[in-house]
Amino acid sequence: MWMRSPGLGKTELSGHFERIERKEKWLILHMRITDPVKWHVRAALNFKTVMRCAMIIIKHVFLGSFFFVLFKKNDDRETLQDF
Repeated sequence: MWMRSPGLGKTELSGHFERIERKEKWLILHMRITDPVKWHVRAALNFKTVMRCAMIIIKHVFLGSFFFVLFKKNDDRETLQDF
């Protein structure tokens, strides 16, 4: 997974999801950034945010682009211009 942070300019970060845990009414997403730095990032999602994410994913599944991105064989770094 590749990410960008506006504070880091055009630096690309790579990492992966580690786990999801539930705390009260929140889902905590734990992510590990591995390159170029070693960070542990957490995101707290409430019900409204989870539903919004689900709707975005469903929308892209129906448009076909979600599966295209998942299963294409090219290296994603070559095709990412500016996101």
